[in-house]
Amino acid sequence: MSDFVEELQRQLIDIRAERDKLSLQVAMLQKKIVYELKKEDGDRS
Repeated sequence: MSDFVEELQRQLIDIRAERDKLSLQVAMLQKKIVYELKKEDGDRS
């Protein structure tokens, strides 16, 4: 039983690490999109 619980805890840690990594990637993409949109606005005006 305890092996099962330990395995679940390990998986949970992995999932949290993956989630944090994805959150970071999303934040970077959002910044890039905002930057590109501002750049396009600058080109247009």
